[in-house]
Amino acid sequence: MKFSWRQLVELLGLFLLGVLLVRVTSPAQITITWETASEVEAAGFQLYRSAANAEDYARISEELIVATGDPLVGATYQYTDAEVVWGQRYRYQLEEVTLTGNQTRYPDTVNSRAGWGWGWAIGVGALLALLGLVLEFWFPAIAPERT
Repeated sequence: MKFSWRQLVELLGLFLLGVLLVRVTSPAQITITWETASEVEAAGFQLYRSAANAEDYARISEELIVATGDPLVGATYQYTDAEVVWGQRYRYQLEEVTLTGNQTRYPDTVNSRAGWGWGWAIGVGALLALLGLVLEFWFPAIAPERT
């Protein structure tokens, strides 16, 4: 099986198209959602972020995320972190601030990736290139005419 330069360029184009599709359709942002069971004495919340392999966390919520839930029932909250790098992994921690100013940072962390990541992008690109290869050699009747 011999490839012409034109065929190689077409396959590379399909590969790059797949990578670009994944990169464009998965934004560089992470949405964190949390739910409280109750909010007795809760003033609000602070959210902290760390790179996946770093130990230090930095506060990312510029202002206090005000507690809006009922003291006995709680509420659901959502924060979108758009200050992330596409394809990178991050860890998040939540801190509760009481009406008296006491702060409790919860030890549980949430891990997430901004966008799908390069593994998916390369995989989709390879899949499109493979599809082009299949169309080129197994179904030559539907491949574009070569001149």
